[in-house]
Parts: sequence; C-alpha cells; structure tokens
Amino acid sequence: MEQTRYIYTVFRFMLTVIACGLLAEAQQAKQIYNPDPGVLTSPIDGSTVVRFYYHPRNANRYVYPLVLRVAAANDERMKVAPVLAEGRTVHISLSEMQELVAGMTRSIMMGQQTKGVEVLEDWQMIPVTEVMDVVVIFSKGAARGAIPTKDLCKTLGALDSAIKTPRAHWEFQRFRLYYGCRVPGFDDAKYNDD
Repeated sequence: MEQTRYIYTVFRFMLTVIACGLLAEAQQAKQIYNPDPGVLTSPIDGSTVVRFYYHPRNANRYVYPLVLRVAAANDERMKVAPVLAEGRTVHISLSEMQELVAGMTRSIMMGQQTKGVEVLEDWQMIPVTEVMDVVVIFSKGAARGAIPTKDLCKTLGALDSAIKTPRAHWEFQRFRLYYGCRVPGFDDAKYNDD
C-alpha cells in the first residue's frame, strides 16, 4: 500500500512538472515579437520610411525593393510608383504608415535597432538575401528585421489591409505575387510601370 502511494505521488509530481513546462512554453509562444521595442516606440511622422527587400541566390528574376514613404493625401506622388535609387517607391498617408508599422512590430522580429539618422542604400548595393529584409527608418533611429521565406505570404498578407492608397496597395499586392503569394482579385493591368 505504501509503495503504491509512493508511485502515485511520483507520478503526480512528474505530471505537474510536465504541465508546468508546457504552460511555460505556451506562455513564451504568446509573447510579442519585440518585447524590448526601443526605437520602435519612436513617433511615426513624415520622415518614416519602410523598405521590404528579398532576393534569394537562386532567384530567376530581380524584384526591386518596395519602399513606402509618407505623403499628404493630395500629393501627386500617391498616384505613381517610380523606381528610384532605393527601390520602387510608393507613398501612403501618415495614418496608413502608423498602421503598417504597428502591424510590423506585432508580426516581424525587428532585432537590429540603431539610434541616429539613417538613409536607405542604393538598391544595387543591397546583397543577396535568404530571408526578406525589412527596414523601418524613423527620425530618431532605425529598426531592421527579417521575414523567413516560409512566412513571407502569411506575414505580408497580414500587412495588406494597412495600405489603402490605391497605387501603393496595388504595388504591395504585386510585390507579394512576385514571391508566389496568393492575391485574389489582383488586376495586373490596372497600372503600368512608371
């Protein structure tokens, strides 16, 4: 009888240890990607810039980095998407940029952060990447993160609703398509490259 009670107690103890371990693991999985946001708490203003770039070694085509900048609602740049030195550049409203950056901080690990003014390098100088490189430049610093290849479509798809400016939204969806993501209802002929 005493031996049965001992075995039962040991068994309950082992179950408790396993349950605590599973709870701790589940709690860790629930944590947000950027528990120490640092520069990510900087104010988002007209100087905030976001760039997405992915060019794997075995790519069969080159896709320009997609750069998003802030512009006023009546700004003519909201209607075009030229390829500039830093990549294909589109403009969105300040509220869209705020929503986009908030979504990015929830879904992308922004592990590298710097303080001080930064600028985007020329797209021709960006090295080949095995993950999507994501950069957010604020007036007081920058944050860089990565989206693993297996998560590209899910992560970018979750950010899609933040962009409402028609041309910028179309370019973002086209950018997603280049990487094999499904974009239902996308009209490839809606705009031309300018």
